[in-house]
Amino acid sequence: MISEFSITYSGWWIVAVIFTGLLYASLLYFKNPLSRLSKRVSIFLFFLRFLSVAILAFLLLSPFIKRKIKTEEKPVIVVGIDNSKSMVLTPDSLFYKDKFPRQVKELISSLKENYKTDVYLFGNGVKPYKTPDFSDGFSDYSEFLKYVKKDYRGVNVGAVVVAGDGIYNKGTYPVYEASSLSWPVYTIATGDTNTYADLKINDVRYNEVVYLDDDFPVEINVLAKKLSGKKARIKVSAFGKTVMDKQFFINKDLFEKTFRVMIPAENKGKHGIKVELIPLKNEYNKNNNSKKIYVDVLDTKKKILIVASAPHPDIGSIRRSLEKYKNYQIEVKFADNLNVSPESYNLVILYQLPSKKYRVPKFFKELKQNKTPLLFVLGQKTDIENFNKISGGLEIKSVHGFENSQAVINPLFTLFLYDNKMADILEKLPPLTAPFGNYLTPAFSQIFAYQKINNIETDIPLILFFNQNDTKYGVVSGEGLWLWRLHNYLQSQNFDATDALIGKSVQYLLAREDKRHFKVQSGESFYPGDDIVFKARLYNESWELVNEPEVDMLLIDEQGNKFRYKFNKYEDYYLLNVDNLEPGVYKYFTTVKFGNKTYSDNGEFVVNSVSVESSNLKADDKVMFDVASETGGKMLYLNKMNTLPEVIAKSEKVKTKVIYTYKTNNVNNLLGVFLIILSLLFLEWFLRKYFGSY
Repeated sequence: MISEFSITYSGWWIVAVIFTGLLYASLLYFKNPLSRLSKRVSIFLFFLRFLSVAILAFLLLSPFIKRKIKTEEKPVIVVGIDNSKSMVLTPDSLFYKDKFPRQVKELISSLKENYKTDVYLFGNGVKPYKTPDFSDGFSDYSEFLKYVKKDYRGVNVGAVVVAGDGIYNKGTYPVYEASSLSWPVYTIATGDTNTYADLKINDVRYNEVVYLDDDFPVEINVLAKKLSGKKARIKVSAFGKTVMDKQFFINKDLFEKTFRVMIPAENKGKHGIKVELIPLKNEYNKNNNSKKIYVDVLDTKKKILIVASAPHPDIGSIRRSLEKYKNYQIEVKFADNLNVSPESYNLVILYQLPSKKYRVPKFFKELKQNKTPLLFVLGQKTDIENFNKISGGLEIKSVHGFENSQAVINPLFTLFLYDNKMADILEKLPPLTAPFGNYLTPAFSQIFAYQKINNIETDIPLILFFNQNDTKYGVVSGEGLWLWRLHNYLQSQNFDATDALIGKSVQYLLAREDKRHFKVQSGESFYPGDDIVFKARLYNESWELVNEPEVDMLLIDEQGNKFRYKFNKYEDYYLLNVDNLEPGVYKYFTTVKFGNKTYSDNGEFVVNSVSVESSNLKADDKVMFDVASETGGKMLYLNKMNTLPEVIAKSEKVKTKVIYTYKTNNVNNLLGVFLIILSLLFLEWFLRKYFGSY
């Protein structure tokens, strides 16, 4: 329907339009001495010419028609079906594999009669619906609810339907996630709520990264149900041998016990550790009796040397901050007994060196030759003149004593990440005692913190980093770090801010720049069903990305089986997607021949064994009930699933949405208007000719 007819200009212009039509027609038919037409014919032709000219003039006012269009939007029902393994690891597994998918199909067909229905599977993630195969290794209800909340914002959603056993083992608590939805959630509770006799590995706690020759702990939490009076046995195997084999007695129906074993890290690389409970005769679920975990044994302890002119509380503070990192081996030496070789260390921290008493020129010469990363901490004993000579580029000129300088964190600093909480704490810590002078910073340096002197913020660096001649340097231009650590604890009851600053600074200085011409990137840990993606980059001598030559990869599993692949070329890099790998440790070897050179890159990754779904098979209908009641929906058991369309139909929130939209059409673009003008002019011309006029 037309709700409005309007023009772009003022309505007074219509008077000009009418006047133009009248004037033009009058001059042609009443003021024309050559006209031989009768008065009646002239009046009719006058009217035709007036209409055609007036319409043409009216079109100059850009008239338009606004139409009001009514559309009805059906409510959308979003359905999610749990596709995880726990759905078919129960006594009713045949039902869920065969009949349940047919029942779901019938339910969807019934819903589609009255609603727009979108259906998904969820487990490891959310994906479009197809016949469920119950292959996902996790149950993540919260991910599905997040997906609906994000992707259906602004859509006329009537209800959300979730069908599953309520066993979630990934993501956040489903009821918490559902509470933020603005639509009712109807749940269909599936699964078996009975409790069976079961002995299982409930949890295994361990560090994924350990270091060669260290003894690392593994804690195994064991849970037993309805097995009181039975004897059980636990075994742990690692590095080709049994490291624990122990019997234990189950003395009650709900039994829990934690075992701890120390395992020596004998070989570097990724290694599997098998934890198993010997199954008992009357156990229903034996899938949760074993678990394989993987640790990465590193032989990469970084050696850090702290060299000082004399004892100082700051040295102990720095050391304690770094001792939290297990891959750092820290030594402290003093300048009066400096019989070490710098090439044995990955980083050297120079505390108030060089000093006037200890200039140690030979030591500094060796540091420069080895391009060892350096972290200077300046103080009142530092010989600033000699520091300027060996600092790598930072110079402090015209020094007039020392000032108390608080930190002002630079928000543009990018060498490592820090949060606002850390920055706020550091800015409230006591001042450091720093040289007062003219600081000349090297090009391309990055300042982490500026000095605030007497409550005045300056552009003088307090903490900065730079790279000169392929050597990384860091400078803390003041002493008093022990006070920082102490006041950090007084403020927060922890040392997190100061420890993070020291740790991140050292981590940056230790990081080596990767200057290889061929690099392969991939993750280190995956689960069955994950896409394992490798990305490779090849650079020519000008450090430009190229991908003309072929890249080959050899993959070897724990049993020595070999698999060969070729990378696909994509834009200016290479890509390879590998799937369907069995759990275990895999080594990969990639090679590419470019020109007369052959480049290679190797690595390891783990495909974890997933026993999460088999760990707990007791359906949790309370979760399903709470999700529904939290959102104003309703929980139905599986035998009432076919009544869901009737239940949804009774909801006041499931309504057809009426939407009115306005569509504007310019009259100048309408074909009908053009045909009217053409018809008027043609009829006028025909009648003039017919009655013998010019």
